[in-house]
Amino acid sequence: MKLAVVVSGFPRRSETFMLGELLALEANGTLAGVFATKLGETGPAQPGTERLTKYVEFLPDVSIEEQARAVRMMLARKQVNGIHAYFAHRPAEVAQHAARMLGVPFGFSTLRNWRNAAVTSGIVHNVKVETTESKLPSGAKIFSPSSRM
Repeated sequence: MKLAVVVSGFPRRSETFMLGELLALEANGTLAGVFATKLGETGPAQPGTERLTKYVEFLPDVSIEEQARAVRMMLARKQVNGIHAYFAHRPAEVAQHAARMLGVPFGFSTLRNWRNAAVTSGIVHNVKVETTESKLPSGAKIFSPSSRM
């Protein structure tokens, strides 16, 4: 299994859990690529970031649809089983469009108070969601990059 991941910016010192999950995917040999919708932070990066730099592609500063097309083109020669995004904003929309173009599932991580934003922005209605809360649309499923597809 290979998973592509879309992030807002890379690297980000404040997102240690994301770094840990990306490093776990890389260690398992399941990381197909990391696509950043914008540049990350400058300055010292967290330990481990250097292991991921060979996977990171920075998307052009264009529309969501154009960024999704760029992801699709960069993944055209790779076998991917899904696309995951951190978080329920631009990265999730790019992942959704790119996954649709590639014919693979997508999912995204969200923080608890971002869930309503994901639902109202229309991202969730096209995916299956697995959660303990019943506020999401019927048939929706959010998966983490560490879960199996």
